[in-house]
Amino acid sequence: MDIPRFHDGSLYGLITTDSRKCTILLGDKTANRFHLILEGVETLRADNFREGNIILDVTTITSTSIKEDFVRELYQIPTGQDEFIRNTLLRIHHQQLKMFTISASFGCSMLALCTRVECLSGWPNGLE
Repeated sequence: MDIPRFHDGSLYGLITTDSRKCTILLGDKTANRFHLILEGVETLRADNFREGNIILDVTTITSTSIKEDFVRELYQIPTGQDEFIRNTLLRIHHQQLKMFTISASFGCSMLALCTRVECLSGWPNGLE
């Protein structure tokens, strides 16, 4: 399933596992529930998680479109460390990683590098 529009939807939770997998619990603006599964998570950053997180946008960016500013934001490197940035970009392109982002209107924003993103209707069993 393609990722639907989540503008003005809600981010309810993140579940991470040791298997480099992250499940993200979301709702669209009409309260339909979805969960996104990120597989092959290399690194993940989620900031400002709060009660009532409102989503501005959810995007997946292919490896060839990932630029230096995304890597700097993900790893919180404002300036310098150019060799680390170059090596990271080479690894992203070589491994064909994706950059997954949630931009927030309120609350949590998220960035992740992963190999695959899948969107499923509803929430996983036991979380309804």
